[in-house]
Amino acid sequence: MAITIICSMQVENFTEWKAGFDSHEDGRKEAGISVTAYQNVEDPNNAVGIGIAPSREVWDSFFSRPNIQQNMRSSGVIGHPEIKLLIEP
Repeated sequence: MAITIICSMQVENFTEWKAGFDSHEDGRKEAGISVTAYQNVEDPNNAVGIGIAPSREVWDSFFSRPNIQQNMRSSGVIGHPEIKLLIEP
């Protein structure tokens, strides 16, 4: 069952974070994940990704990849992202 993902995170610099996010577009496509990045108007260094994954298992597998975790650190993510996984009833 497809899930909707909302992932909010504080970043040091949104522009630098977005470049790192964009660099993993091919990996997301290969996994069947589609995410759009947004910048919080009231907090410019709050990055929010909203998207869809084929299943929770696909999302968990993708998000836990070491290269994704490393990319988050190197692109300036501060602390742990807040992730919400949603399904349509």
